[in-house]
Amino acid sequence: MKETAPIFVKIEEYKDALETVNAIKLKLTEARDILTELSALKAEEDSEIESWKAEMEDVEKRMSYIDSTLFEE
Repeated sequence: MKETAPIFVKIEEYKDALETVNAIKLKLTEARDILTELSALKAEEDSEIESWKAEMEDVEKRMSYIDSTLFEE
């Protein structure tokens, strides 16, 4: 195995790197929260659309019944 030499980093650079990593973690958490909210909204929207679709089909069935009853030959 190849030995690795110690890496020396200035304290200021290390602190900057830590701040950057923490900022990225925060943004990832925010992005995950937004995705969770979007998923919930999409599920709600899909449910509402299915409800409208069912209502539309019910109205179409009723109209078909009315049409066949009124115009029976």
